[in-house]
Amino acid sequence: MLDVNKQPTRRAWLLTATLDNWAVSEEKGIFGCHGNRSFLDKIKKGDYYVAFVPKLGFVGAGTIAGERYISTLKVWTDKTYSHRFQISTPVVSGKVLPAAAITDDLSFITNKKKWKAFFKAGIREIPLIVHSLIFERINKSPQVLSKINNENIQETSIQIGNELHNRVVKLFENLGFTILDSNF
Repeated sequence: MLDVNKQPTRRAWLLTATLDNWAVSEEKGIFGCHGNRSFLDKIKKGDYYVAFVPKLGFVGAGTIAGERYISTLKVWTDKTYSHRFQISTPVVSGKVLPAAAITDDLSFITNKKKWKAFFKAGIREIPLIVHSLIFERINKSPQVLSKINNENIQETSIQIGNELHNRVVKLFENLGFTILDSNF
């Protein structure tokens, strides 16, 4: 019989990066940060992560593949991000789940009106149940990351917003509401 008390406690992490930096992280299998690093001692091999790109949403999910280390080798184009850890190749990759489509279901967001503030930190611990929810929804997402690049990221963000808006309008129509003016 498996002794639950001897099982290592796994955590889940939200990793936030620009689209370019996430592409490098995914390709190289590492994630880095700078600034406040007090939480880095908590990140352990075997923990879970979901990747978030501002203006797009969730773009990947996987596991932490190695303990933290320090390196001054410049891997990303904008900064060194010397405090690093290895990440696995994402189990879910190539899809985009807009954050606005799921923020109401994310328990760590206490102020739903200012949800974007919760995604500003490079790394943030999230509840395991939230990780599972995001993982499940990103896996079902129809948005495809390969069609998005830095040139069309703003346009894609508008398309994702339009898709969400249209889904909400359809939801209210299905509930029997009459939509007089469907604007944002």
